[in-house]
Amino acid sequence: MRAALDGAATGGAPAPAGRARYRMSNVDAALAGGLLTVDGATGDLVFRHPLVRSALLQSATPNERRAAHAELARLHREDIERQAAHPAKLLGAGLGRAAVAIGPAQIKGVKALPPAQPRAGFPVLGNPANRRRAVSLTAAQFRYGLGNALPPAVSDDLHARLTIPSPGRPLFQAAFANFARRSPAAVATDNTDRC
Repeated sequence: MRAALDGAATGGAPAPAGRARYRMSNVDAALAGGLLTVDGATGDLVFRHPLVRSALLQSATPNERRAAHAELARLHREDIERQAAHPAKLLGAGLGRAAVAIGPAQIKGVKALPPAQPRAGFPVLGNPANRRRAVSLTAAQFRYGLGNALPPAVSDDLHARLTIPSPGRPLFQAAFANFARRSPAAVATDNTDRC
């Protein structure tokens, strides 16, 4: 679980200087079944395909994910590079002065939505079961939500060539952030030390 949340399964190879690593156990069955492979260059164990990693995460209970996240946070608490994937969290923790987010979702506390956003999110949010599975957009949904500034033929071509099913969980987390006590979208916006 920790390896899946961390983005890659890591084995017994030595860690890069200053980077915490952990060892996986009981991987023989996953190797034999072809779910994990050994990277020839680094000796790391890696998931055969990103969907294998996604399936593992989607099948875990919330408590299992929370425990794995807590362990990763403990292991990587000094690793600023790993935390940099969450610029708003870094700013709220006083570890930066400014950040630019590209394509960000709203943080907890933002209640106003652009008029098109509910319609763009409906293909995922319209079915509560999508919270625990990957969802594909149709060409028309892709065009409305992402390819709306492109000619329809170009948008449809991009949809056909580049889209894959994506987890619905992040969209549910953003949509219901204001109703969740411990939302992943919560940011310490009251931290004035970074000004």
